[in-house]
Amino acid sequence: MEEAKLPIFQTIKASAADVCRIIVELPLHCLAMLVIAALNSVMQQGLLNRIAEDGSTFEINFYVIICSLPILIVSAPIFVAFHRFIIVGDKMSFSDIWGGRALVITYCVVSLCVSIVNCLGNLLRDVSGHQLDSPYAWMSLIVGLVFSVSIIVFTIRISLVYPAIAVDRDDVSLRWSLRNTKGMFWRVSANCIISSSIFLPFVVLERLASGFGFGILSITILTLGVFFGMLLYPANLSEIYLWYSRKGFVDPDGYVCK
Repeated sequence: MEEAKLPIFQTIKASAADVCRIIVELPLHCLAMLVIAALNSVMQQGLLNRIAEDGSTFEINFYVIICSLPILIVSAPIFVAFHRFIIVGDKMSFSDIWGGRALVITYCVVSLCVSIVNCLGNLLRDVSGHQLDSPYAWMSLIVGLVFSVSIIVFTIRISLVYPAIAVDRDDVSLRWSLRNTKGMFWRVSANCIISSSIFLPFVVLERLASGFGFGILSITILTLGVFFGMLLYPANLSEIYLWYSRKGFVDPDGYVCK
């Protein structure tokens, strides 16, 4: 398995097709995700942008943590439904999601923990950046940057955990994900980075609309960008999971298993 290479563009193409299937087959779930994306955009425009005008980067990242928590909590059930639809073909209704709330809670807790650690890394980096006048300025800055990079690497290495939790895989663990992504970090990273490039045109258009004072249009564009990103995210991770599944997963002890 370790000689096989994750096909980046093939996986991204399959993820885009999955997004189209999700929109057609799970319209109510997509509508709920669109509402969540709109709430996220309103919070960013109404709260974070105002803080950005007068507050420090530290304050912005602090409030990002506060704003991201409810978004992650309400998104987790729909992410689980999307993963299951792509991986096992299961069309979970909202009542099915409630019936499988143990999976949803586990998925939500892992997502929250990773998100909080990521935000804490940003806070540490920002605190380090404000200490440039101290005798240990560069040491503090380097520690902050190393910590941030380490968190990014760790987050990508454990990315297989999310679809595995959604399909109720018995042997799922952080160690299991780390073992399977060993030697594949750059390909998984490139896959995630290229997939997230969907945000770029929306970000540019949102900045233009915001710069010209079109507040409602700016929120609409940002909402659409977040919405498609929230569809592509589980689709991309699901396709990576399916690729590993076809090749055969490696358990924490090094044995290939299905």
